[in-house]
Amino acid sequence: MKKDCLPPKKAVLKVATEFVSLTGVGRSQPILGLPKQVQNEMDDRFFASFAAFIRRTQFTRRFPSVNSDLMLLVHTSHPLRHAAIAIGALNASREGAISVLRGRDSPSIIAFTYYRKAILSLKSILAEKDVAQREDVLWSTFLLGLFELLAESSGEGWAQHMFYGTSRILQLSGPAQHMSSLRQVLFEAFRILEANRAILYGVDTMLSEDAWVDFQRDLTSSREESWCPIETISSLIIQTSSFNKCFLDVAENIFRQQHLADASIRALGERGFKIQNLVHQWHDEALARMYSSDDTDIHFQLSLTYYHALLLFLSRNFTYYSYWDRMTAPLLSQYDIDSHIAAIIALAEQILDASVIPGVMLLFPLRLAGSHTKNSDQRRRIWKILDQVHWKGFIVSDRIKTDLQELWQYQGLEMWNLGPV
Repeated sequence: MKKDCLPPKKAVLKVATEFVSLTGVGRSQPILGLPKQVQNEMDDRFFASFAAFIRRTQFTRRFPSVNSDLMLLVHTSHPLRHAAIAIGALNASREGAISVLRGRDSPSIIAFTYYRKAILSLKSILAEKDVAQREDVLWSTFLLGLFELLAESSGEGWAQHMFYGTSRILQLSGPAQHMSSLRQVLFEAFRILEANRAILYGVDTMLSEDAWVDFQRDLTSSREESWCPIETISSLIIQTSSFNKCFLDVAENIFRQQHLADASIRALGERGFKIQNLVHQWHDEALARMYSSDDTDIHFQLSLTYYHALLLFLSRNFTYYSYWDRMTAPLLSQYDIDSHIAAIIALAEQILDASVIPGVMLLFPLRLAGSHTKNSDQRRRIWKILDQVHWKGFIVSDRIKTDLQELWQYQGLEMWNLGPV
């Protein structure tokens, strides 16, 4: 998107303010009756639980390293403090790490109470001058979205926080070339999550705008090691998501106006094929670097999972219509489809068992593998992985389970006792 197409800053701020009204937040209920010393001790324990959660939530390689700087910021900001306690209390409630005082609220109730407090605190700040430059506001929106991924199964709350919160604040501040290290770490995590949001929800993203594409290119080229598998595959996810939105708009127009079909169909097929080639080129580069280096880590495995999912995603779009049967398009053979499904399942199992990469990062590949397979054993394994994501804290995996269960039933595939979703 060119600069003259970007929304005015006042409009961006208005939308950023609106996101607090979309969460259904009512008045915060106070935690009554706790002496100040007991309250402080409880807060300290929730902060410790929050810090432990951040350390083992590796959205990117650098994300756990943010802990010390983030904790310093937490103690200077009401919304950020409340958001941190909310996540810490929710984490503690699931681990059973903090006992409940008799007659007092449980950690899970405290978590939702402080979530509401964070929303209301943030609402009072959003109208202030230079709010987009405040690190605590940006981190607050990000953590509130993270809380939604942990606590709510539909994914809608997370999508709202990402789009109306973090995205809008970043748009308001603009792609500054000299981000603080704290903001850089957040942006890296936001970028991969936003790429997943865009492709899962079938929408475009601000990250496909020219200014942010140029910013990412400059950011990566300024580092010693300019090629990072997760950053480069994220760029391809963003590009594919943007193309997908255009594809659906044009394909629907073709369906309504058959006289436009030939040229438009050919152009879409060629564009899709070019993106497929870029994905294959990424894979060639990734394998070459893997064979020439001993520094391959689990994020490389995650990147490969996205590689397989992207190829399935591109192919699926074109199989919905019969237009491309005899034209250039990124179609896959059944053998290739089966190979990509098997790879996604194997990689996802390995990532969850051997790393602290959040399972939420696997929802897009698992959704693609699940929607393509008709093999009962593969469906059982995908279901088991989604269960594992749930029990590791990310309740939003239930949304994918529901989608897949409805799809499999629609396809008439044999069902088994899947359990609650």
